[in-house]
Amino acid sequence: MSDPAVSQLVEWGNFYVIIGSAAAGLTGLMFVVITLGAEAQTITNEKGLRAFVTPTVVHFCIALIVSVYLSSPGQTPASIGAGCAILGLAGLLYVGGAMVIAGGLREYQPVREDWIWHGAFPIIAYIGFLIVAVVVCTGHVSGGLRFLAADTVFILLTAIHNAWDAAVWVAMSASRRQPDKSSEATDSDTTDSDTTDSDTTGTA
Repeated sequence: MSDPAVSQLVEWGNFYVIIGSAAAGLTGLMFVVITLGAEAQTITNEKGLRAFVTPTVVHFCIALIVSVYLSSPGQTPASIGAGCAILGLAGLLYVGGAMVIAGGLREYQPVREDWIWHGAFPIIAYIGFLIVAVVVCTGHVSGGLRFLAADTVFILLTAIHNAWDAAVWVAMSASRRQPDKSSEATDSDTTDSDTTDSDTTGTA
């Protein structure tokens, strides 16, 4: 007799293909955002990266891991529960550490929205993984899989919001630096012109 988890996971196949593809693609885009920010010299604080940007990549990777894990053959309620428990505990520890780093930043003080989207929502999502582990291991496989799907979408949407925040911040920081560079270039040209005029006058 086949395990009940196996037959029910077949029904979720297309769902996790979509989730996994989205998570993988968005993870790649985060690398692009970080690269552009580094080139524009708008990302210079390593602690800020570790507090806000890196956790977003981790959330995308968690959604990808869930998709790959549940798409692999031979899953049982015990293996699904164990996987969710590991992800939940690891996620809670990681988010907690990131929030400690965020609270210690000197260059930027997180506002309420930061604490909600980067702290509270991810913590709720990872607690959700622990709940799924308990539900599935107690025999409620169908309900656990539905809750896991909703929780995976939740962490993915949270990461999308945080990624958008990071992209907007990089773009706005880069645009603010452009006038500064233009002003510096103008001042430099003016200084060079004054120096040239002075040298010409002295020679005359």
